Amino acid sequence: MATIITLLGLWALLMVGRGTPIGRALERGLVEAPAGLFGKITRGHVLLALTLVGMIGAVFLILDYEGLRLISMAAPEISSFVVMVDASAWLDVAAAAIMAASTLRVRALAANVRARIAARVGGRARRRAPRSRPAKPTPKRPSNDDDPAPALLAA
Repeated sequence: MATIITLLGLWALLMVGRGTPIGRALERGLVEAPAGLFGKITRGHVLLALTLVGMIGAVFLILDYEGLRLISMAAPEISSFVVMVDASAWLDVAAAAIMAASTLRVRALAANVRARIAARVGGRARRRAPRSRPAKPTPKRPSNDDDPAPALLAA
């Protein structure tokens, strides 16, 4: 009875205190936070809950009150199993993400090494682009001219 009175009092405070700082704080704690948590429930959670309720109901129907005692003794193990399954799914997701990231890094590293090797080794052997304008012709020198600068000798 005290719980019902407390919930009715909180509901009345929410209605009366709308727009006040206390009303906003109550709305955040009593409306928005639970709505955010309920929004994270997926089909898998609902299916797991229905399966567990069905199994508990079947055990209770088959074993009567002994089934109730059995379920109450097994409750910690059942809850740890549910958490373990959920935690193992998160570990699988994390492992897959790490493997995908490392694969991408290895591919990027291999491409970087190939590019550096090609720049060092194959950089000189690459074909150059054709010139956009023709090169200036170099003046031809006579083949019997041994002096590098004949003008300096005359002076």
